[in-house]
Amino acid sequence: MTPDQSAAEYERRINRVIDYIAGHLDETLTLSRLARVACFSEFHFHKIFRMQIGETVNEFIARMRVEKALFLMRHSPRRTLTDIALECGFNTAANFTRVFRKRMGVAPRAFDLERYWQDRKIGKDDAIESLYYCKRTLQADVS
Repeated sequence: MTPDQSAAEYERRINRVIDYIAGHLDETLTLSRLARVACFSEFHFHKIFRMQIGETVNEFIARMRVEKALFLMRHSPRRTLTDIALECGFNTAANFTRVFRKRMGVAPRAFDLERYWQDRKIGKDDAIESLYYCKRTLQADVS
């Protein structure tokens, strides 16, 4: 297999994991489970994921969960934050608040949701639509 073919295969595998994460955010997503989806060892998977996506698997999952929560907060305003947190894969409302505050700088109840949607640079109304697919090729030796 040529280096270009290997890089393309790695992209396909990482994108398959991104699809899996997006479809299973409400579940426990372990490194070993995701590595199996990618058909890599845990060590190799974690290294490749971070190189291609630019953040760790856990950081990526947290970001996806918060973005799903933002979407639900906007489109389901009558739902409680606890219900939204559970649907997004957070095991408690306190855990959701902690992760949300870390990523967004403020607790969910104090978050200015309307301003966030107005200021989005992407110009999309749907945070669930994945913009994260890996489209880069590996520049470094990952073996």
